[in-house]
Amino acid sequence: VSVKCMFTAIKDKEYFEKIKEQNLAVKKYLIENINNIGFRAYNSEANFILCDFGDNLEFYYNKFKNHGIITAKFPFNPNFSTCLRITVPKESGAKFILELLKPKDLLIFSLDNTLINPKKSYEEALVKTFEHFSKFKISYEKIKETKYLLKSSYFEAIKNLLEENYISADIFKIKEVFENIFYNPKIPQNDYLINNDELIIPKEILERLSINYDIAVVSERKAEEVEYSLKKTGIENLISYIQAESFEIEQILKKCSYKKAKLLSSELSAIHFAKTTKAEVIGFVYEDNNDNNIINNFKHFGVDEIILNKDEFIEYFGLFS
Repeated sequence: VSVKCMFTAIKDKEYFEKIKEQNLAVKKYLIENINNIGFRAYNSEANFILCDFGDNLEFYYNKFKNHGIITAKFPFNPNFSTCLRITVPKESGAKFILELLKPKDLLIFSLDNTLINPKKSYEEALVKTFEHFSKFKISYEKIKETKYLLKSSYFEAIKNLLEENYISADIFKIKEVFENIFYNPKIPQNDYLINNDELIIPKEILERLSINYDIAVVSERKAEEVEYSLKKTGIENLISYIQAESFEIEQILKKCSYKKAKLLSSELSAIHFAKTTKAEVIGFVYEDNNDNNIINNFKHFGVDEIILNKDEFIEYFGLFS
């Protein structure tokens, strides 16, 4: 049917020329306005344009995708590696694209203990990894404490704790055991502990936040682990950028387009990195928590604001029903 309609339209030269003129006008409008915003849009003879987003490529690719706009990347072509191919839409679609290009304020959430409750997933997998080698249990708090003391990764902390108990283990073997317990995308199965990840902040709250904010996530987890968790909890389409395997907040600020940026985190490592940037830093715990150690740690790291429960969070962002 669609093929027949196409041939009918071509035969109707007046209609064909009208559509062609509309397409050219929208393309010109889109190119001029994208260039005025500060990006580089290239003309073409086809029904698409090529737009160079520089460091903001992934941010806008995800943002467009989250709003139903499918674009194409060119990761293997060094000449166009920062470009997106955008199909020329109708006039209303062009206006929507330009609206999405306008910067919002940026909210950066650390993943674990802020967006996601990792106690039965990531934290449990670390404990089980240690137990695999030692044959006895240790608390997650002990692993975390060692990590902070050594200023290292969780895996290096586990290796150190094993060595303290005269147990030798290769760091790569530790990582392999962890992946087989927590999540290994190369070996599909249903009993990975990552499936125990649960949202701390309800999805509907995040949806309301996404109206006025772009949302990014920072985590020490691997990228595929973060992506799986966001998809599993149903919020992947609300996230415009993911910084995985490090808490380097500066990288997020470089890769995203925004007016002002805020980090919300219970992770002291993320807070530490954020304090070296221009982002506002909020020590954040969604569930009620009056633990003086948490409050004192937030103050010690010089956070700009402290939010310790759901009601304070809703009040801070004006999310009243």
